Amino acid sequence: MMKLATSRNDREPPFYERWGEFLGTELAPFPGRAHFMVRMLVANSLVILIAMTLQVPMTALAVVSVISTIQSNVVLTRLTGILTLIALVLAIGTTLLLVKFTFDYPMLRIAFAALIYFGCMYLMRAMKLGIIFSGVGLVVIYAQSMVDSMPYPEIVTRYILWAMMATVLGTVTALFVNSFVLQRSPGEQMAEEAHARLVALGGGLAVPDAPVSVRAMRLGMDKLQKLFQFACMSAPKDETLKLYRQSWIGIVSRVRYGVNALSAADARAVPASALLELATQLETLDAAIAGNAPYRFALEPAHRAALEGNANTVAVLHALDAFADFNAGDAAIASPQRAAAKEPMWQPDARTNPVYVQFSLKALIASLIGYLVFVSTQWEGIHTIMISVSLLLFPTLGMSLQRMPLRLIGVMLGSLVAIALTVFVMPHLDSIVGLLLMLAPVFLIGGWIAGGPERTAYIGVQIIGTGCLPLLEDFGPSYDLTEVRDRAIGIVLGIVVSAVVFSCLWPESERGALRQKLAALLRQIAALVRAEQQRRSASERQQALVGAWSTLNECEAMYGRTVNEADFRAGSQVTRAGRARALLDQARRILLAQDDVHSALAAAPDASEASRDAGSAIRQVLDQTGDALYRYADAIAQSEDPQRVRPQLPIAVLDAVHGGTELPARLRRLLDEVAGLPDNEHASHVPLQRIEGPAS
Repeated sequence: MMKLATSRNDREPPFYERWGEFLGTELAPFPGRAHFMVRMLVANSLVILIAMTLQVPMTALAVVSVISTIQSNVVLTRLTGILTLIALVLAIGTTLLLVKFTFDYPMLRIAFAALIYFGCMYLMRAMKLGIIFSGVGLVVIYAQSMVDSMPYPEIVTRYILWAMMATVLGTVTALFVNSFVLQRSPGEQMAEEAHARLVALGGGLAVPDAPVSVRAMRLGMDKLQKLFQFACMSAPKDETLKLYRQSWIGIVSRVRYGVNALSAADARAVPASALLELATQLETLDAAIAGNAPYRFALEPAHRAALEGNANTVAVLHALDAFADFNAGDAAIASPQRAAAKEPMWQPDARTNPVYVQFSLKALIASLIGYLVFVSTQWEGIHTIMISVSLLLFPTLGMSLQRMPLRLIGVMLGSLVAIALTVFVMPHLDSIVGLLLMLAPVFLIGGWIAGGPERTAYIGVQIIGTGCLPLLEDFGPSYDLTEVRDRAIGIVLGIVVSAVVFSCLWPESERGALRQKLAALLRQIAALVRAEQQRRSASERQQALVGAWSTLNECEAMYGRTVNEADFRAGSQVTRAGRARALLDQARRILLAQDDVHSALAAAPDASEASRDAGSAIRQVLDQTGDALYRYADAIAQSEDPQRVRPQLPIAVLDAVHGGTELPARLRRLLDEVAGLPDNEHASHVPLQRIEGPAS
């Protein structure tokens, strides 16, 4: 079990250690990754076998369809496959009509293709299912490179229809393999992920390990949050199961935080028998999650007393108590089914937001530049420049710049693989079996990387695409190294064109959206801090808490994209970036602190008159703190300088009534963390510790 690093002042590890930790995190096994790799191997091998046996042209395109359709779970793969087939029908129909009426008029054909592409890019941004039209635009604009190289419309028509057949073959095969080979529903993957985490946590109760990075701790919880969204899609009407899963995600996160904060000295201070019983309770929690069953939490009084004496183990106790209360309360009763309101197909600002038109123009300009380079050089091998430009069309500059290095790394690695296979392996092949055996390691390695964390998954896709496609152009051995070279050059040129156009023309930043998202996060935290949380049910409190951690994760992802923007790393923007980073870290601390306060408040005695007076004072302080956070959030949203007054803590009343409990100290910590928000006049100048929290 690994423990979290908590200090910003720790010695910066050497470069090779940081890279070793990075690669270890990105390539580490986790539930579902091996299954994804096997499905990638089986689907691609099956497609190649069918295409080579039946001599279906464009086998490489069928492989592209497979690697773009297969996703990490059944629901997402099915959705991707259906959208691909819909986009294919629209794209082929549009392209055939365009060729039929404009084949003999090149200027008119290019003009109409540009208009169609512009419209598709606009619909991509303005509609909820706009991803369909991005595929249509890609096919229409890429088809122009084929039309220019073929003298007769009949040949073009056949080429387009065979391309449709190859795409359908790859998509249908991917759907078939995903349905029958090692399929895993999102709910099953959630339970497997929770099992892996809880088993590791059970071991960590006995032997705390070395610290790990915050990002490494956050990966597993991010995955659980995404799987939860897909699980809701697979069972949209089961509100009870949705609440149950949402609850245990938060509980597993809180347990993970408590165990990872447990030091070796803490473990020695707590009786081994108490830690053993707590580990047994984690096994019981694991079994309950696996069976979607109620959880019952019971400890020996002596063991509970021993565990409550440690700040970290008591956090685990409070989390398990909360889940047991959640199961015993209103969440265990099936909630009435309510028809979900249908979401509109169009974005609310589809007709008024000029950003959508600007994005469409940028995409069109980049694609036409790529087409101009392709035609003017008469270099047929760099046709991938058209595809590369279209595949890097993301709504914001940060997202595009985040993907470009991944695509470049994947292309370089894939090209080296293709050259090595062509030179050293291809001359020794004489059958399709040898071809499949040669490509199997590429599918396995690329599938393993593609099935990993989102930051590097795109590299795996590029390795498979660039490493295999040049070897599948013909129905026999291919020894043409210029094909590999030309494809790589085309992709690199596409990356350069996209980077220049999207950086120079109306660069679309997420800074404004990040500011509004941070304000929304602070408002959620403010609602959690307020005293009225004590009057809410267990399920309502848990939903609100999980929602806040989900928003924090979204802010982290948005911040990670925003820092890729060049102007966010220069001038005054550096200070703003530092403030955003500090605000995220401090928001994590406030979430942890408010949870501790409410847990201690729920356990505090309230029978006496003095305790009621103290409780009234505490509620007043919590409400004042919540109001301060609301005002701080409003200032962030309006780009103002947030200066907030720290609420006063009634120390005398608290110490007189709750002096023997942890409540006064926890309330002080909450107010300290609120006062430590950036730009607060009471902000501490002491270097802050970076703490990993639940569901983060």
